[in-house]
Amino acid sequence: MRKNKRVMLPVTEVDLTKVKYDPAQIEAPYISGLWLKFFVKLVEMPILGSLIMGHLKNQNKMNQMLRDTVIPEPPMFRPEFPPQEPESGVVFLEEDGKSEERVESAVRCLPHYDPANNHSSDSTPFRYCKIRDFAYSYRQKLTTPSMVAEHVICAIEEFGNKKPPTPLLISFNAEDVRKQAAASTQRFEEGKPLSILDGIFMAIKDDIDCYPHPTNGATTWFHEVRKVNKDAVSVSKLRICGAILVGKANMHELGMGTTGVNPNYGTARNPHDLERYTGGSSSGPAAIVASGICSAALGTDGGGSLRIPSSLCGVVGLKTTYGRTIIEGSLCDGGTVEIIGPIASSVEDIILIYAAILGSSAADKMSLHPSIPCLPDLSSHENSSVLGSLQLGKKFVSMDLKGVKEVFNEVVKNQELVTSSYKEVIDQVENGIKEAIKKIQSVDHPSFDYNKSVINNLKQKLETIWPHDQRLKQSQKELNKSFTKYPKILSKFADPDISEAYRNVDFDSGTKNLKNPTSNPLDRSFKDCKRLSRHSKLFDICGLHYLKLLENSKKQVKAFEFAQNHLLPFKKTHRNELNDLLGWMALRIESENSYGSHLSSQVKQEELVKEMTNLFFSIKGKNLLRVTIEAGARALPTLLKLARGMSLNKTQEWETMKELPVPIDLGSEFQFHSVFVCPVSGKVSNDPYMLPCFHVISLNTIIKLLKYLTREFKCPVCESVHEDEEGILTIEEFTRLFF
Repeated sequence: MRKNKRVMLPVTEVDLTKVKYDPAQIEAPYISGLWLKFFVKLVEMPILGSLIMGHLKNQNKMNQMLRDTVIPEPPMFRPEFPPQEPESGVVFLEEDGKSEERVESAVRCLPHYDPANNHSSDSTPFRYCKIRDFAYSYRQKLTTPSMVAEHVICAIEEFGNKKPPTPLLISFNAEDVRKQAAASTQRFEEGKPLSILDGIFMAIKDDIDCYPHPTNGATTWFHEVRKVNKDAVSVSKLRICGAILVGKANMHELGMGTTGVNPNYGTARNPHDLERYTGGSSSGPAAIVASGICSAALGTDGGGSLRIPSSLCGVVGLKTTYGRTIIEGSLCDGGTVEIIGPIASSVEDIILIYAAILGSSAADKMSLHPSIPCLPDLSSHENSSVLGSLQLGKKFVSMDLKGVKEVFNEVVKNQELVTSSYKEVIDQVENGIKEAIKKIQSVDHPSFDYNKSVINNLKQKLETIWPHDQRLKQSQKELNKSFTKYPKILSKFADPDISEAYRNVDFDSGTKNLKNPTSNPLDRSFKDCKRLSRHSKLFDICGLHYLKLLENSKKQVKAFEFAQNHLLPFKKTHRNELNDLLGWMALRIESENSYGSHLSSQVKQEELVKEMTNLFFSIKGKNLLRVTIEAGARALPTLLKLARGMSLNKTQEWETMKELPVPIDLGSEFQFHSVFVCPVSGKVSNDPYMLPCFHVISLNTIIKLLKYLTREFKCPVCESVHEDEEGILTIEEFTRLFF
């Protein structure tokens, strides 16, 4: 029986204000590396491939979405230009004319150029030289394209040699640049420049043809399957205008990303901050323009590849209407959204480059019926300052920040008070431990009972210091009160709800344990044996706890049960020590040479206390509370901004999120990674294990390998062979790691 089809509403009847975006849950295998190659081979098989793809389509309801859905509108295979009323205040261009003539018309659309204003010194440390600045300098013989070319070549080579490397260009030929610059210099000497773009240095993205450079799309192999015999149409129009093309600019590989990261040639970095991304995929064009090396560059844009890097690098990128420029000669010339567009340091330079590359193909004119292209007329008096008056953000004019500042200062004051209170308590704990150690060291041959009494006194002191410090509680209470007042005072202006910013953020479990009055490091170690697993001190801790139970005549049975559960698993690695401890239970004999005497000595006690204190009360040597408070202080401004955004979009999505919707960069000193990716399987794992060769792989990978290997185990990373003396290789032979 045929299923009933889902009929969609006509687009004219859809209320977009009530439509919510519903992200689909894609169900597909996560594969990479050799498995991905193997999967591709399977999919390419005639019969098996069809079955696999059919299963994936059914699993993701693609047949239901496409075949069983009726769409009222007829399919549109290419974007169309809806008829528009003629605009006012614009200058129409003849797209079938010469590129030089369109550029000349574009120059007449710009505001009057005053060389005195543009070349005057200002207080800014850096200013971009616009195209008209270079044109004026060339015509006034202040410099020549050849002289500028030497600076450009030097700058490009310097960027390539930086540490870390910052490759702006993938393909670059210094002699070719000098040759183009020399030809341009000669034209200026003869008084025959081709256009205002003559002698202007530009870069071309690596997915646009620019002969004689190869077009790789930032891969290492594409030039082998696609030869470049001529310029792309847009590039040839720039050459006709006299532009000097410096080479092929870096990009995200094949344009399949928005970060600009390129593992083949290196990643172009943001010139304003080399630790930040440029964005992508047109990373190289945006970076080389933002650095001031080139006045403009050509890139491609389908989903933001021009606009994203331009915004991140502080320059201007233009995605033109589809079909306005001819995309022939680029790798993405088969789509219906991709275009070739310019990147420059200013809007007026964008206008000049756009005028040069403008022009639809004959096929696009017939199918799309585009309107006549035009440019805004900025030469009139009323429009002369329009470029300097664009408002890109909303400004709060009448906002009294006095009350906000007072409450914020109160928060900071209380936070400092809490920090000092915590520090005071921690210092008291440290002094107590030092005094106990000093008492033990003051006796030449302390007995077990003496050491035990000192440890018990220390434990009692810690229990009295930690949970009952009223000043600590009062400071925390004042801090919480000020945190409550702060969002209320802000709500008068921005109405934020800061609770949404930290509603689903959990404190580290170690911080919660610090508030536990029984948080003695040795006591906690017995409760957290699973966390310690194969820690080197685990046997000593268990042995000490066993002796403590054994000394109490009422806990003999518990001592026996504890030995069975926690000591017997060490029979392979600590056989002699284990026999000695069990002998204590049977004979109750204390010998100076026995392991029990060594374990209960003051030196061993001191070592274990120090080890466990570092393990349970610190992260990489830092106090947990101190780390939490410092991280919170740094994150507070970002949290407040985030709360502002949440308040403007009060949806259930914010309340159900498991983590903050944006990352907060706290610096490397606060980065404690808890995610491990197995180098063999490529999957995230919470159970990393270290092999004897010091390579770390996941538990699942080890279990799979042990299915086929029983006596001899070969490391999948370095192929080192690991054998077991007793003939049975188990997971216990490897070391569990903890983050």
